[in-house]
Amino acid sequence: MKKISESINQPLKWEQPSALKMSYELHTGEETAGTLQFRSSLGSFATAESADGCWTFKRVGFWQTRVTIRECGAETEIATFKNNTWSSVTARAFGQPPTSGRPVSSSKTRQAKS
Repeated sequence: MKKISESINQPLKWEQPSALKMSYELHTGEETAGTLQFRSSLGSFATAESADGCWTFKRVGFWQTRVTIRECGAETEIATFKNNTWSSVTARAFGQPPTSGRPVSSSKTRQAKS
């Protein structure tokens, strides 16, 4: 697997090798830069891996959801992501100030993928 940092300024594309599995691969050209696997098809727990490392993502909450990010095997959160669909997005790496922005609509996301 290739480091994601080695893929700067190159197109990245998520692919789902099997429609029956919640498993995705991040490709840069012919090389795989990372993977994302959900533990179950209805679950909120995922593991991401690349040559840079391994992390887990877990959605927490119901009305006010956030995503916790940890290194694989660790109990300590290294970052959180909070999406308030109608007003803002906040990402926070612990020890760093929060980063905020405006949410991206799904139509803009689809256009960016083209």
